[in-house]
Amino acid sequence: MKKASWVILSLLSIIIGLYPILYLIIDREFGLLGTKTVDLLKNNLWNIMFYVHIFLGGLALLIGWLQFSKKLRSNNIKLHRGIGKTYVVSVLISGICGLYIAFFSTGGITSTIGFSSLALIWIISTYLGYKSIKGGKIRHFECL
Repeated sequence: MKKASWVILSLLSIIIGLYPILYLIIDREFGLLGTKTVDLLKNNLWNIMFYVHIFLGGLALLIGWLQFSKKLRSNNIKLHRGIGKTYVVSVLISGICGLYIAFFSTGGITSTIGFSSLALIWIISTYLGYKSIKGGKIRHFECL
């Protein structure tokens, strides 16, 4: 990966990965929550799914970009694998939660289909990558 692309990828991943912290320090009118109904905001299941989705999704973004570092992989394979396992668990849980909250998205059926598709693609591509690496298919894994 070219240096400029690497810098852009890492900076955007870190910024977007840290974004969920704002939901802890700013009131419930912030961002997406300001568009939701009072009844939905009182729904415990929706709240759990929303916060798990944004925090584990944020974690996946914060650490996922590190997996593209050849230097990290070659110098510390144990750390690379640990980050990979954390990423997989974070994505699978966040993706499931994202799939649930997609059905409450603002914007109607188009938004619901779009967000559901994103959640499913994230879950499936992560699962396929995990399955490939566990099966020793490193080239296939790298293509995902």
